[in-house]
Amino acid sequence: MLDSETGNIKSTVYPPPTPTFIDRILYNMSLSRLILLLKNGSLCIYKVFNRDTATLELMQNANMLKDGSGKLISSS
Repeated sequence: MLDSETGNIKSTVYPPPTPTFIDRILYNMSLSRLILLLKNGSLCIYKVFNRDTATLELMQNANMLKDGSGKLISSS
């Protein structure tokens, strides 16, 4: 993560996914979490609050993601 004002590195992620696997990166300010959507549909959630290195808190495989009613999103 980079500081939007200075461009300085605020945090790195560990363990990092391969850059070619990353589809989207989102930051949730209220939860202090970095969310990475991987190209295979999996999600990686990192803790970043007051840390130089964001640590992996949860990795959810695409075939385990569910919608609001509890049904699996992916059929594979």
